[in-house]
This record gives sequence, structure tokens and C-alpha cells, in this order.
Amino acid sequence: MDPALLHSLLEANCSLALAEELLLDGWGPPLDPEGPYSYCNTTLDQIGTCWPRSATGALVERPCPEYFNGVKYNTTRNAYRECLENGTWASKINYSQCEPILDDKVWCRCITTIFNYFVVTNFFWMFVEGCYLHTAIVMTYSTERLRKWLFLFIGWCIPCPIIVAWAIGKFHYENEQCWFGKEPGDLVDYIYQGPIILVLLINFVFLFNIVRILMTKLRASTTSETIQYRKAVKATLVLLPLLGITYMLFFINPGEDNLSQIVFIYFNSFLQSFQGFFVSVFYCFFNGEVRSAMRKRWHRWQDHHSLRVPVARAMSIPTSPTRISFHSIKQTATV
Repeated sequence: MDPALLHSLLEANCSLALAEELLLDGWGPPLDPEGPYSYCNTTLDQIGTCWPRSATGALVERPCPEYFNGVKYNTTRNAYRECLENGTWASKINYSQCEPILDDKVWCRCITTIFNYFVVTNFFWMFVEGCYLHTAIVMTYSTERLRKWLFLFIGWCIPCPIIVAWAIGKFHYENEQCWFGKEPGDLVDYIYQGPIILVLLINFVFLFNIVRILMTKLRASTTSETIQYRKAVKATLVLLPLLGITYMLFFINPGEDNLSQIVFIYFNSFLQSFQGFFVSVFYCFFNGEVRSAMRKRWHRWQDHHSLRVPVARAMSIPTSPTRISFHSIKQTATV
């Protein structure tokens, strides 16, 4: 669309919105102007603030913009602009009262750096899980011989120089918006996003090899082909959240479009919040050995609790073979 036409449409929309606002407030400029320079027309400035039709000599106030360049501002403050005597708006607009809610302070940048560090460690620990499974299943290497310190080094130490390099790049090239915003064309964030993408691609290769070995073992068994494919699909779905393959769907920020930004933010927030929940459910609470151990623990607690009931209840005849009263224990000892 032509920029001039777009600006005209925005100004028309601004005029309609302000006319409705002024009618509801019961206030407006004089309908019968006495001269050609008695008022200033409705206009839209470069920031996007809509200035209403106002009488000449008036100092007009409008709420501060909610967002500008990715920074949120305090909308309870006002911006000021003067309508000059010749019926034109002053070129200088007073936005000095508009203060950002989040300033570019050192502690804010530190929090952003720490946040991105833990984001990177999250993906590198997914890589550690992929290495462990790939080594145990595909390479048939004994997991007992794997060094724990190596996994700790990969998960916690390798992200450190990556985030340090990203922080240096932000300080020199994008030292604004608390290091959290991203302008189109800026590539500094790819300093830490690049290794994350590489980790996800390697985990995808690990997943492919693991499923391939699983299918080979299933075909060697006597089970039907339908059951084989069902088990393979189940194993694939279980490994997806563990290896972080789901992040490959929406990993790169789509851009400045509002709808795509909202979908990107909500999708990634859901994955980051519930990934641990899904992994714990699939690998812990749905595991047969874990459920068997929990049932044994529960029965042991029930048996222990039944032996600590009050004396009046302990003297009663036991109604269940798993519940033994103190009276029956004493009789057995006497015999």
C-alpha cells in the first residue's frame, strides 16, 4: 500500500475515534469558526499519537503511547503539543513526561542475561539426554562407563562462553530495551540461538537413529506389523519432548506481525512451562517399575499405619489379612 494513502487512512481513523471520544465527553471545538485560523485540524504524529481538532493557542494533552520501539510506557502520563495561532501544530512535541516502565538499567540487563543462560542450558541438557540415549541404544556402549562430569560440563559450562559472547554483542550493537527487544535485521541474538538450533538438529539425528534401531529390533520379534508400528510411534512421541524436537516448530521469532508474535510467545511459553511435566509423566509416573515401587511403598505405609491405630481399635478382631491387631499378635506369641 502507498505510504501516503496509509497515512491518510490512519488520520481518518484518528479523526473518527477522537470525534466519538469528544462527543461522549460532551466537549468539542466550536462548530462555527470565526476565521480561517481558529483551529488546528486532527492529525497523527510520527509516533502514532492522535491529536484532536483544537482551538488555536491551546496546549493539548494526550496520553503517552503504550508501546514505542518495543518499550512499554506509562500511559497515565501525558504528552503535550501546542496549536499555533496560524492554525498549524507545533513541530516540537513534549514527550518528556512519558517514562518507560522498564528502564535500561544494569540489573535489568543482568536478569536478561541470566534468563538467556538458563534457556541455553535447558537445550544443552536436552542434548545430554540425546547423547546418553544414543550412546546406550545405538552405539551399545555401557552407560556405566560414561563420565558424569562430562555431562555436567556440557550442560552447565558450555553455555557460559556463548552467553558472554552474546552479552558483548548486545553491549556494542544493541545496547537498549534492556537487551530484551529485537529489531528487524539484527543478528546478535543468533549468537546463542545458533548453538540451540544446532543442538536441536543433532537431537533430531539422534531420534532418527534411535527409532531406526527400535524398528529393527521390533521386526526381528514375532509381534504383528501393526503392533510394531504402534510401539515405534509411541516411542517417537515419548522422545519428542525429552529431546526438545517440538521446539523446532516455532523457534525463530516470526517478525513484527502482532498475530505471529502472540502465537510465538504463547507456544514457546507453553513448551517451556510444561516440558518438565510431560517428561516426568512419560518417564516417571507412567513407568511400570516406578508405579510398582510406589504401590509397594503405599502398601508398606498402610501396614505401618494399621499397627499404630488406637488401642481400642487394636483390640478388635482383624477384618483384613493385611491388618493385624496387637491382640492377635499377643495370642500368637502365647501359643
